[in-house]
Amino acid sequence: MREAVLKAKASGRYQIEIPPPQITPTGVDNLYTIGASYAVIVAHPLQIATSMTADGSVITTWYKLKVTEC
Repeated sequence: MREAVLKAKASGRYQIEIPPPQITPTGVDNLYTIGASYAVIVAHPLQIATSMTADGSVITTWYKLKVTEC
């Protein structure tokens, strides 16, 4: 992340985008397969807490959620 920030600053940008990891397990190529094996829960975040390690190499985000649909 540090490298992405430094590169953005060098080019005059103030924002970076970090893509989320792929959500499908190994060997699963579509969301229908996941839907057949897993439950879907709809929730809204009530609280979000983010922390970073001292060297800036890891960001951890915790969410407290309120379930609205199961």
